[in-house]
Amino acid sequence: MMFKIETPAEFFEHIVATDVAEFLQTEPNLRAAYHACTSLLSYRDWVWAKHEGKLWSSRGVSKSELSGTNKFQSELAQINSNFDIVTDLANASKHMVLDQRRSRTILYGNANTVVEEVGGSIGEAAIGETPIGGSVRYIKVKIGDEFHDVRSCVDAVFKTWQALNAENSW
Repeated sequence: MMFKIETPAEFFEHIVATDVAEFLQTEPNLRAAYHACTSLLSYRDWVWAKHEGKLWSSRGVSKSELSGTNKFQSELAQINSNFDIVTDLANASKHMVLDQRRSRTILYGNANTVVEEVGGSIGEAAIGETPIGGSVRYIKVKIGDEFHDVRSCVDAVFKTWQALNAENSW
């Protein structure tokens, strides 16, 4: 099968959806997490490049025309704050250290990203959180004093993109 990736819709279908599905459907690993975050961030640029200067909306609320990736990023983060976390993770994974002048959160590098395993013995996790005798792995990012589950952030951003795509015919 041969296909081209020339439009935001094609990029979303063949790259973003594939990377996100791999991350959400498999045992968490940092490579899959970084791929999912990078694809979700890159999709913003695809949408902006194709629809620059056009009006758009979110949940029926009109937004200003797409006039730059920074402004678009800010508007996306107002819709769902997980956009900032996913964007920072993508940039930190590309550059090792996130330049503080460009950061949207206080995540300054992928060293803040940890894989945490919960379970394996009695008392390590809440009842029902892990299979009996098993463990569950989480990828979390520490921002300030708070940990955020990367799987939840990626899922939320992906679903928001799906809704925006449907509403705006991207």
